[in-house]
Amino acid sequence: MSFDRENIKATAALLASKGVFIGTSSWKYKGWRGMLYDEQRYILHGKFNEKRLGEYCLPEYAHVFKTVCVDDAHYEFPDRAYLGSLVSVVPKDFQFTFKVTDAVTIKRFPNKPRFGARAGKPNEDFLNADLFANAFITPCEEFRKNVSLLIFEFSRFSPNYYQHCSGLVADLDRFLRWLPARFRTALASSIVKRFKRTDTQTRWNDDGRTTLESLADEPHWLKFV
Repeated sequence: MSFDRENIKATAALLASKGVFIGTSSWKYKGWRGMLYDEQRYILHGKFNEKRLGEYCLPEYAHVFKTVCVDDAHYEFPDRAYLGSLVSVVPKDFQFTFKVTDAVTIKRFPNKPRFGARAGKPNEDFLNADLFANAFITPCEEFRKNVSLLIFEFSRFSPNYYQHCSGLVADLDRFLRWLPARFRTALASSIVKRFKRTDTQTRWNDDGRTTLESLADEPHWLKFV
């Protein structure tokens, strides 16, 4: 497949200069060898090494694109050392989008090994603003100029939790009121599959914070600007 690195780099830079950032969800894809990545950089002992690519390919990615989504943050709170390791290898104007850690977005933990003793149990920290502020926002503060967006991605909700999206909207509204307005937030579009059609949109207060307003008769869903 043809991949014109220099043309895409120039286009991405031009768009970024106008406030439009083009990037991908994660960057650690071995299938991008020979297109975005120079395979020779990731040869170890005469063979391609996928771990080596995952550890060292971000600077090469950032040579072409101006933004990327960090999926790893969805599974574990990002600490200062991890965030620093990302920011230190990209240009100063590079922007990161982070998926919010599922420790605050899962309503009930799935019965999966990675959740250990929590598997199958209700999540007492669902939309816990204090936990999110301390474990996610605080480490990000130092690198705020490189953090463009925080994406909330929710798991499927049982009818026992929310009969209608208005219940989630109310919980989100309380949660978002405690978040610093300097961090932009968004909801993953997949959340529309979690409910029957109920329409909602987000509006901005004068102070820059968000409130959520139900719009039962309008063809909209959750939007963050």
